[in-house]
Amino acid sequence: MPIPNYYHYGEFKEFESLLTEGRNEINIEKGTVLKAYSECADTFYYIKKGLVKATINHIDGYEKIVYISGAGCIEPGFSFERFCRWEESIQYEAYMDLVAVVLNRGELADIFMKNPELMRKLCDNHARGTYSSYFESLRIQHDEGIRRVCDFIYYHISDSKVVHGHEPERMSITQNDIANLIGIDRVNINRILQSLRREGIIDVERKRVVLLDKERLIIHCSKDIDIGE
Repeated sequence: MPIPNYYHYGEFKEFESLLTEGRNEINIEKGTVLKAYSECADTFYYIKKGLVKATINHIDGYEKIVYISGAGCIEPGFSFERFCRWEESIQYEAYMDLVAVVLNRGELADIFMKNPELMRKLCDNHARGTYSSYFESLRIQHDEGIRRVCDFIYYHISDSKVVHGHEPERMSITQNDIANLIGIDRVNINRILQSLRREGIIDVERKRVVLLDKERLIIHCSKDIDIGE
């Protein structure tokens, strides 16, 4: 299982002497904004003690924590290219009292350029974050897809008032029709059905989905589904 992308710790700990040598530590109180929304990052903090939270303003109007980082990390996240459009959408705040070393963009860039192993670590951290984000995004899509497919199957076989013209547990329906009905593309429908098949919950026949284990199906259904006969 990949390391969760919502918690960062010790990313540059092994290079602490390079990042802190000749620089004074400062104490930062909990709640202090290190970089506000609408600002591009020019000042960076190597965290020696404490936690920093990165937040965004969600489209629904509330603030969402993107991740929390601790000792051994640099916040805001550093890159040589300035990506102000994205940087301005994130705020960094002391989640608890901090002990940190402050570096400006030029100083930090110079340290990375002069130390290949540190540069490699920066690249690896960015790659890990990218892969972790992809994994999390796909996992959420997959989990939501399974819920929607299982809800559909459950309601189909549970409605005793509907005369199907066949055994309720043997759904006469194509994967294309399931995709159209619940709004998920056919490729993902196939993957989800095969995943449920491997779990022994269903079997897949030509133009049919056969329910094998209703109780295990319910485990994947939405929590608020109206379970009953």
